Amino acid sequence: MAAIADTVRPGDVISSDLLNRIISLLNAHDALLSGGSTSGANALTITGFTPNPPFQAGQDLQIVGTNFGFSSGATTLKFDSTQVNAFKLGSSDSSLLVNVPFLTSLGSGKDVLLSLSNGTTTAARVVHVLPMQQPQQGNVDVLINDAVVPNPNPNPITNGGAATIAYVVRSRALLQGTFVIAVQCSNAAMQAAAQVLDAAQNPMAAPEFVLAPNQQQAFFVRFPNVTVANGSTLSLTVSASTPGVAGSDTRSYTVGTAVAPPDTTIGLAFNAFTASDPNTGNPDPTASFSAGDNTVHLHAPSIGRVNLFATFTQAGTYNVTLQTLAPTANWSVVLADTPTQYVVNAAALAAGGGTVTQNPQIGMQQQAGASATGQAKLTLQRQGSTLVREFVINLATIP
Repeated sequence: MAAIADTVRPGDVISSDLLNRIISLLNAHDALLSGGSTSGANALTITGFTPNPPFQAGQDLQIVGTNFGFSSGATTLKFDSTQVNAFKLGSSDSSLLVNVPFLTSLGSGKDVLLSLSNGTTTAARVVHVLPMQQPQQGNVDVLINDAVVPNPNPNPITNGGAATIAYVVRSRALLQGTFVIAVQCSNAAMQAAAQVLDAAQNPMAAPEFVLAPNQQQAFFVRFPNVTVANGSTLSLTVSASTPGVAGSDTRSYTVGTAVAPPDTTIGLAFNAFTASDPNTGNPDPTASFSAGDNTVHLHAPSIGRVNLFATFTQAGTYNVTLQTLAPTANWSVVLADTPTQYVVNAAALAAGGGTVTQNPQIGMQQQAGASATGQAKLTLQRQGSTLVREFVINLATIP
């Protein structure tokens, strides 16, 4: 540990940070003295660690040395004042196998005193311990930006012209992450020319955003030239991903036909996917959902289920409809444990702080002669409104 260079003048307030660093430095010197001051046949020594410091709370650790007193039951191991009482199979007088304990007040990491005694002598080292790194998990939503009008721009998209589509990426992940934006277009030339723009519509050399949990960021996707003929369909998937978490938006545009704006009082996003064998009821580990392109990959005869996250901010009765899109053939796609209507009343909105949440579910299963690929679209529409909110899922067979 580095020497303390702080100086204190009469009348200065001594901070807890300075005192803690003084204590840590004293502990470090004590550890070094203890570690090198013993001698004799029963002297305990620490010669190494696997892995080397810094350690991470919860990780496997091997301490190597001599005369640990393990065979006689005399071993005492502490990290600061926290004693380790569980030694793993394979431990001996020269090798201890343990888990680094979960220490309090680790913050982003701190130096602690590792002391090891055999009842007669003690050796110690100052080691740096980091908090346990939790795996990234959760969801990220890629959503059409309802605040931008027209969207797409222009609306309708026309052959031979440029087109810009506004999005929002919103993190529902556990940890902060760097989310990379990717674009997939059914037209290869348009995909090659696609640009991701920031909120000010400046091209991004590296299309990615650092988002904390529940943070969102606006962005745009621009095509300099629409090369699809008027009357033909253009499919577009825009995704966001960080290690462990991915999400995407998939939709189709008919070139030359205007797109109706979505209902801004409804939210609809992916939540979870499960699959099971109908004969045994056991989960099917071979099935999967690719959040990067909203695709279910499924073996026959397994049954897949996609759980969605829907929010409503206006009272009313909402119709729930589900349909397959061409070229889907011989897929059974149904609403699973989902009514054909949701009734949202003022009392429920008030109880939910202005928002009512539901989880519509889509079940899917291949039948004989099922097409290798397909699509299913779930639509939410409030009665009396011409606006809708849609979510499209791609289907793919696993041979």
